Amino acid sequence: MNIDSIIANITKSSTKALLGQRARISAKLGADSAHQNTQSILDAVDNELQRRFPTPRDGWSTGTQGDPRYFRTGGTICALVVRMETHGHAKGSYLVEVNGSALDETPRHIAQARILAEAKLGLVAHN
Repeated sequence: MNIDSIIANITKSSTKALLGQRARISAKLGADSAHQNTQSILDAVDNELQRRFPTPRDGWSTGTQGDPRYFRTGGTICALVVRMETHGHAKGSYLVEVNGSALDETPRHIAQARILAEAKLGLVAHN
């Protein structure tokens, strides 16, 4: 399957499938950040998720459990918090990305994940 057909089918995927695909793509990019095709798919997945879960110009998006949450400042996405649906010790914890980089911490609660993202952005003090 070529990259164009993968990207074209992204809109047909469920949110759960997109989040799984995003996790796999992020892991692959972590191993080879120069892989242009992988980055193109990640960008397309992120665009589709942002279309499904629009965010306010400033602040956090809302949604139901399992939906990604985006933080915007001036209309620009600065942070992403998404529940990891993996097996093992990370299951049920949250992936936190700030300015496109994943943080090492994987908090168990979304409120903690948001505070961690805001602290990394310099918006709140972090203990």
